[in-house]
Amino acid sequence: MNLHERAQFLAKTHKQTEAELVFVLIQMVRQKVFVALGYTGVFSYCQRVLEFSEAQCSYFQRVVNASIEVRTLEVAVTSGELSRARRIVPVVTQANATHWIEKAKTLPQRELEKAVASVNPEAAKVERIRPVSEKQVELRVTLSHDVADLLRRVQDLEAQRTKSPVSLEDTLKAVLSQHLEKNDSLKKALRAKPIAKDLPEEGKRALPKPIKHAVVRRDENKCAHIDARGTRCNATRWLEIHHRLPLSQGGSNAVENLITLCSAHHSHCHHPDGQQSLVV
Repeated sequence: MNLHERAQFLAKTHKQTEAELVFVLIQMVRQKVFVALGYTGVFSYCQRVLEFSEAQCSYFQRVVNASIEVRTLEVAVTSGELSRARRIVPVVTQANATHWIEKAKTLPQRELEKAVASVNPEAAKVERIRPVSEKQVELRVTLSHDVADLLRRVQDLEAQRTKSPVSLEDTLKAVLSQHLEKNDSLKKALRAKPIAKDLPEEGKRALPKPIKHAVVRRDENKCAHIDARGTRCNATRWLEIHHRLPLSQGGSNAVENLITLCSAHHSHCHHPDGQQSLVV
């Protein structure tokens, strides 16, 4: 086998392996394997276990989610006959799947992207943050004219406040810092006075703010689930506070009975087969 033949063989093998991986990931979603293993979903599993890049994790997450929603797409992807599924994810539905799958198979990539953008202009937008040096990253985002006007207005106000030229980076830093100071649960918890002792709230579902602040401080406003390997989830989105021992079973709102969980782990720990396995 010469190098040309070897390259063709490896490309075909790569596509087939990718299709098989998508199939496996779909089954793992349906059988709720990720959360049982300690991961919130396709992205975190691909990133932490398969050690894929963020771009690869995002690719598999989008294709898997779309395939679960659109059976025709799932068949095309997992059979290996469609390798550009992510290009049509923004527009494909069960009703139009055949149409878009055919386009994905036959059109050149640029033409396919134009066709998708003509139906869903938002699909052409690419948002990313990528490192460009040891201390800097590049932010790429498409803004509406209204949002751009708001950004420029804040830039003007920040320049007026500081009496100096202000870059877009300075403007974003000022806005983000103010937002976090006002809305970040962890910052609020750190500012709050520590409670001398747990408040007697047995039987009440509403958590007193001092109790909630204490839990947020302790868990650092991150999912505190620890898997069997001793790895903490640390998810920072969709957080909820969970009672280790439910109130209905005599549990209380004591800090020691509370834990911060992401919605995936919180949902799973209430499942009859996983109630105790996730709460550590």
